[in-house]
Amino acid sequence: MKNAIVIKLALFLIGCKDSNMSTANSPYYTDPTFTPEWLIPNSSELKHLHKIFDFELVNQDGEKVTNKTFDDHIYIVYFSFNICPGIYSNMTANMGIIQEEFIDNQDILLLSHSVTPERDSVSILKAYAEKKGVLSGK
Repeated sequence: MKNAIVIKLALFLIGCKDSNMSTANSPYYTDPTFTPEWLIPNSSELKHLHKIFDFELVNQDGEKVTNKTFDDHIYIVYFSFNICPGIYSNMTANMGIIQEEFIDNQDILLLSHSVTPERDSVSILKAYAEKKGVLSGK
């Protein structure tokens, strides 16, 4: 599993450095095969791709985090149920593997969204982050 995650991320990073695509902005991945699609900036095709809207959240340290926090970075997003013992525990462990793999790479950041913010106060998120070895700033 760890190798599959690393291979997919490596393919993504290699795809981003394709020197033959100098007229394109960034690759887009629209299917599970991780086949990069290079689109010209402002092309009509871009209008049909998913966009992440501006957001403002509070992290486990009580600090404001916005989409601007991730400007000029690759970020891996995970949506979590911090109180669920099922698959989310495994997914959190996988995020830990990714964190360790890219610990020294400042271009890659991790972002976990709680899908139960009404239950996950800053103090609960902080305790969860400490228990799972989450590094602030990464």
